[in-house]
Amino acid sequence: MKIVADNHLIAVAIAIAIAVILSYTLRKFLTKFIANRSDSLNIDPTRYNFMKNASTALIIGAALAFTFYAIPSLRSIGTALFAGAGIAAAAIAFASQQALSNIIGGVFLVIFRPFRVGDIIHVAPVQLADPTVTIAFDTDGETAAKTRARVMDMATTDKLLIAGAHMSFPSVGYLEKADTGYRWFDAPYPYGQ
Repeated sequence: MKIVADNHLIAVAIAIAIAVILSYTLRKFLTKFIANRSDSLNIDPTRYNFMKNASTALIIGAALAFTFYAIPSLRSIGTALFAGAGIAAAAIAFASQQALSNIIGGVFLVIFRPFRVGDIIHVAPVQLADPTVTIAFDTDGETAAKTRARVMDMATTDKLLIAGAHMSFPSVGYLEKADTGYRWFDAPYPYGQ
């Protein structure tokens, strides 16, 4: 007695092959598309790795669901597994709300990038007044000065909330154009709450 008919195995093999090919092709396309557009849009290509991984997971998940559906003897097992996974996911979600909120917050940070980090400014009083000033820590002074000017201009134009390691406490704030250079404004923060 055969548990799985040959035509079911062929359908499953075709579905898995299509999923692998589709996943590979989509990842290659997204990688190339993002790499080509990152320069013209001035974005960091690693920011979109999550999208590539999520698309692969969705495609593989769909192939797995089709596999369980295509084989009649696995349908009841698949239904029980998916129902159990749903209940387990709900239980885990309630048990780990804080961790899940951190993960969701991390995803939003990756996608929307509300601030930039890095040593754009080393000596705030000097480099805010004149962004072209470089120091010994800038391995390529010319590139550092251009990058600093571009990032500071972007921060003022887009009114970005930025975090600066070498800025005054709370080290989070906004930049504004001044007569010469830029001016730093601390972001408001609740004290003692």
